[in-house]
Amino acid sequence: MDALFALPWYQLLLKSRGMMQEVMLGYSDSNKDGGYLTSQWELYQAEKRLVKSFEQVGVKLRLFHGRGGSVGRGGGPSFEAIMAQ
Repeated sequence: MDALFALPWYQLLLKSRGMMQEVMLGYSDSNKDGGYLTSQWELYQAEKRLVKSFEQVGVKLRLFHGRGGSVGRGGGPSFEAIMAQ
């Protein structure tokens, strides 16, 4: 994000959108690769880094949590999926 924010043309785009950038945090691959606990921890760490980066450049951050698909791929609440069985 820091490299993207440094581009003059991207600064113009941000200004046209009220200095707002949306970022999707994905769950499927991170959950598949390292398991649920690891993926949640790494996503939390990524959020902290994003917040810091955005604050430094004065851009508003909107997070979109991409939690779709099956539980095995990180989607939806596990309890509800298990109870649906």
